[in-house]
Amino acid sequence: MNPLTLATLRLLDDGTSRSGEAIAHALGVTRATVWNAIRDAERHGVEIEKVRGLGYRLATAPVWLDAERIASALGVRATDFRI
Repeated sequence: MNPLTLATLRLLDDGTSRSGEAIAHALGVTRATVWNAIRDAERHGVEIEKVRGLGYRLATAPVWLDAERIASALGVRATDFRI
């Protein structure tokens, strides 16, 4: 999954619908680029609801990995890994 796809998903992770235009504006790209990011996410198994006039939203909220939380859970062994 490319960085733009992840950035698009981050914008959608609050459960609200966003138009392709709003996403494009927030990311500084075109609506066509947003559409490609949405398609990329779907190819990776992410379910995205599309409603004409409302935009895109994630069907379910993702659980994001957090480097700080992972390092904290690893404790003293955290330095053994590159997160």
